[in-house]
Amino acid sequence: MSRKYKFMEPTGLHFTTSTTVGWIDFFSRQIYREILIDSLKWCQENKGLHICAYVIMTNHLHMVAYTDKIPLEEVLKSFKKFTAARILEAVNDPSESRSEWIKWLLKWFGSHVRQENQIWQHGNHPIALWSQKVTGQKVSYIHNNPLRAGWVGDPTHWRYSSAGAYAGLNRPELLEVEVIDAWGLGKS
Repeated sequence: MSRKYKFMEPTGLHFTTSTTVGWIDFFSRQIYREILIDSLKWCQENKGLHICAYVIMTNHLHMVAYTDKIPLEEVLKSFKKFTAARILEAVNDPSESRSEWIKWLLKWFGSHVRQENQIWQHGNHPIALWSQKVTGQKVSYIHNNPLRAGWVGDPTHWRYSSAGAYAGLNRPELLEVEVIDAWGLGKS
């Protein structure tokens, strides 16, 4: 594996991507987005996770984040393990109309990796953020993801993103975000 996709500094600032197996669109439904948000909040409160930027898409999560003490890789591993169990519970709930289809997909993808019911792809595709320029590019990439997908005309309109916090909108955020001065403009 290339060194550029490893956590270079265990608690340092990184851009990460967590993607569902087969790009299954779990997060197109509120129940699954709430699982992610609740789990990220728990990691912030209990594992020292600091989220500087994020976006939840239908099948993946991008973040710019760092940790206080526990290595970011371990925090994300724990997050994925916990959310996978909660997502599987929600899939098995009788109210999930896509239950049989999702189970079939998980079984099919699991047969290729010898792990049935795997929710997340392995790895987090971490990229260490070593400069303001690179950090600014990643924050911009994150916030413009829903715009590129054609879901919104303005990145701040996507509720499941930190774009509103960066734009200074006076609205309650779903997650606590540490707005960083990625562009050297004095904003923090």
